[in-house]
Amino acid sequence: MNKYMKNIYKKIRWMEYERIQKEKALSVYKLIKEKERKIKLKLFGSLSIITIIFITLLKFELNAVIIAGGLLSMSAVYYENIIEKEIRRRVTNENMY
Repeated sequence: MNKYMKNIYKKIRWMEYERIQKEKALSVYKLIKEKERKIKLKLFGSLSIITIIFITLLKFELNAVIIAGGLLSMSAVYYENIIEKEIRRRVTNENMY
């Protein structure tokens, strides 16, 4: 092969590699969004219901509202940590450093 053909072959291989990496990234993105939605429903749905019940039982006292806000913010931090760990694990498994 001459030099021109080698360069063309390298470009084609590189384009194929990029296409495969984009497909992997898209599949990881879809998986992350799916997991994110499930975790949101589990955490925030149940905590919101508990918070509403808690506030109504204490008749909308200020302490109840503050405690409920603290619980929801702590669950948001916990949720973000779960998603970060899932992203790292999935990216490592897909060899997408």
